[in-house]
Amino acid sequence: MQQLLDELGRVSEELDAAEAAVEIKRLREENERLRRRLEEGRRQTEKLAREVEFLEDMR
Repeated sequence: MQQLLDELGRVSEELDAAEAAVEIKRLREENERLRRRLEEGRRQTEKLAREVEFLEDMR
């Protein structure tokens, strides 16, 4: 009986570790997606700033 409990504990720990690994992978992918989105936002901001500067110079 103790062997079964020990095995159950080990399997439970392995499952927890596997779930944590999956969550870490998901978070890394989400982080990368958000990083790319942030960079695109920065590029758009720079582009708009140049356009505003151009329009102000036209006045």
